[in-house]
Amino acid sequence: MVPVGPAAYPSAMRLLLRTLLRLLLPAWGFFDVVGVVPVLEWRPMAPDGRWGLWRPVLHAPAWRWWHAVWHPEGTRLLALQTVVERATFACLQRDEDATESLTLVAHLVEQVATSTAPQRLTYGWAWRLVAQHTDRMQVVHERQHPGHPR
Repeated sequence: MVPVGPAAYPSAMRLLLRTLLRLLLPAWGFFDVVGVVPVLEWRPMAPDGRWGLWRPVLHAPAWRWWHAVWHPEGTRLLALQTVVERATFACLQRDEDATESLTLVAHLVEQVATSTAPQRLTYGWAWRLVAQHTDRMQVVHERQHPGHPR
């Protein structure tokens, strides 16, 4: 027998609360284990011909409270990381279409390197795609560029 009237309210309220909680709180059980994490790095060449340290190209922007609603820098970072992931996985799979993705990545690295340290690009610079596994690091693609004469 199905309760009717005020006796049905507690079970209906519990059902409503349970449904709302499922909508508002994420269910973390469906996420896969993190596998390969692609990282894009670059380094400049010093005037004496020695290479500098590898540094990441993409950096997480500073976070403020209003970024919960409006965060264009975070959206840009997400889009650029997607380009890096596509290029990395294309190289790992030996895909013929990797050339387009690598061209995009090369332009991205040049743009970031030029904006952060234009004087260091005079002697040359290099970039690489690194696949960070849980237990090791694998260089997927590496490219060197000659310097830009002044």
